[in-house]
Amino acid sequence: MWKSIVSAAACCFACGGGAGAGSGTALWWRTCGAPACAQDAGVPDSGLQACSSQIVGSACSPVGEECDPHEGCSVYLLCSTTDPRAQYGGCPVSRMRFKKDIHYLSSDELRGYARDLLALPLTGFRYRSGDQRKRLGFVIDGHESLACVDGDHVDLYAYATMAVAALQVQAGEIAELREELAAMRAELKRRP
Repeated sequence: MWKSIVSAAACCFACGGGAGAGSGTALWWRTCGAPACAQDAGVPDSGLQACSSQIVGSACSPVGEECDPHEGCSVYLLCSTTDPRAQYGGCPVSRMRFKKDIHYLSSDELRGYARDLLALPLTGFRYRSGDQRKRLGFVIDGHESLACVDGDHVDLYAYATMAVAALQVQAGEIAELREELAAMRAELKRRP
């Protein structure tokens, strides 16, 4: 499942380091993998060729090639001329010590992100270049102001966070509806 997401967004989510970052030399980089992963879930088959001689930081060809080092959590090696982390903000980390200006979202902010999430159209498409597989994803034209849009890409970590905001809003609405239903049932029982 994550293979198609990570492959399509490999240039958005990659980690690694080494000489040659931005030098034009194609090197192997480690991708971030899935934004959320159960460590004890085993290593699902990615459908990628297993890595053999590929080593992070070593020269590679062709650009865009991926292999699976079988590290789990949809972490792959990607052949690229730049460290995508430097270009797109890096792998998502969630510990407080890595962040600043933290504030917890208000109910109004959660509702706003839930509305934004529902406004982003889902599409089926094929890329104009590259493989011609039918894909499921986003067209962000006209939605550039959304928190999950980063240039020409959807920030999957921000998108998943917006989905959690929508779930929290829905959970609150469901709780309110349950309370109303319980009150109506109680009222009906009191009536002769």
